[in-house]
Amino acid sequence: MKSSSSQSRYVKVYKEGNHIGRKVNLFAFNNYESLVAALSHMFDTTIRLDGDGNSSVSRNHHTLKYLDKDGYWMVAGDISWNNFLSRAQRLSINSPRNP
Repeated sequence: MKSSSSQSRYVKVYKEGNHIGRKVNLFAFNNYESLVAALSHMFDTTIRLDGDGNSSVSRNHHTLKYLDKDGYWMVAGDISWNNFLSRAQRLSINSPRNP
């Protein structure tokens, strides 16, 4: 996480099967990897990103999706980090059986 930031952009994060979400400040992170590491710890689960920065669909790992400004659910990592910061409205951690 970044040590200090004057900007903030809070979005809700929900894990599939949990009805209670949490808020995270996207500007507190430097990249997808730091966001995924924090969410994995926060929700006590494993979320994978492959080498290209895209969420991997795996039997043992959750995937991260985001609701964009147009109302579509997209796989996190499909656009640059800076573009993601401006487009993401909500995050969803999906179970391995329902990517």
